[in-house]
Amino acid sequence: MPWTLALENRSEEPVVLAADMGLLELTLIPPSASAPAEDASKPAAQASPKPQVFGIRPKTPTDETIELGPGEIIVASFDPRDRVPDDLLVEGTEVQPAYGYAVETEIRWERGKRVERALTDKPPFVLTSPPEEDGAPARTAKVLTSAPFMLGETYPLSKVSALPRNEDSEAQEAERARRRESPLKLTLADLGTADRTFSKVLQLTLKNQTREPLDIVLKRELFSFEVIGPQGAATCVLEPMKVDPLPHNFTRLTPGASRSLPIRLPEACPAGTFDAPGQYRVMARFVSPSSGAEYGKSGFVGIVRAEKPARLTVNARAGQLPVRTFRKLRPSEGPSREESQSESEQDSAPPGDDSSVAE
Repeated sequence: MPWTLALENRSEEPVVLAADMGLLELTLIPPSASAPAEDASKPAAQASPKPQVFGIRPKTPTDETIELGPGEIIVASFDPRDRVPDDLLVEGTEVQPAYGYAVETEIRWERGKRVERALTDKPPFVLTSPPEEDGAPARTAKVLTSAPFMLGETYPLSKVSALPRNEDSEAQEAERARRRESPLKLTLADLGTADRTFSKVLQLTLKNQTREPLDIVLKRELFSFEVIGPQGAATCVLEPMKVDPLPHNFTRLTPGASRSLPIRLPEACPAGTFDAPGQYRVMARFVSPSSGAEYGKSGFVGIVRAEKPARLTVNARAGQLPVRTFRKLRPSEGPSREESQSESEQDSAPPGDDSSVAE
């Protein structure tokens, strides 16, 4: 199952929260690695791992906000593998979540010393509460944090995967064997981050994995795509889908050779497929319709699927369609404060902490 981000209003007043998953930042500290000792008779020293930060908290405000009444909670699910490399999602990794805007700093000289001060009172704010009745200004916060958690302890590793995986299943093993035996291998290059989706070009590469030359019809119309994003799934094809396998349409791939082809995805996908900001996964399929035997060719006939998807991140400013990633829970639907925190954790919470972020 995916990870869940939960934001709870624990104050007695309504608050306004920025609602954008782009505000989530994850800091991961991998398990300590043993460094080889100079003296074999002494125990190996523990190398101190460096924290790795994933997600850049923005400085500009988001357009999406949600008002939370006392005790209300908003939740959003996400796949950690879209943000964090798989090799860090292992037992013993410490995760520190933060939700909010980047805190700017200024340099001052005080008594001849250089001092860096955080500008926590400078907007935008991730949380705003109404002004007090006595005229006191509204309470604000730049960023919300929670206690770190440890993978494999406070969060079972069996729940890291967004979809259950049975690596020993016969169906999966058969699929892997089929791909290993396929004479062609299809790979996709990641699309990175986009501010203007129509400018993005997907690079596809077909490689001959055999020891013999192969003739293929390498045309854009023979590729189709499955896009999974914030709005669901979409199938993308280029028209016309039928290509005549004439001699001049064949391309010869020598053993081990590769050929690449650029395709603009928005031209193949339904209008609006990439309008919503968020994470996208693109899978591709290549259909080779003819061997060209009638022309003396030794072509491949069949279907080749990409082993790994290409990933695309559409920035919040690039999308025209606001997507409600968060779901609001009433006080009776969410866990109580006593259930979600132990007494010791409550005692250690900073004063005036009106909202929390949790994984």
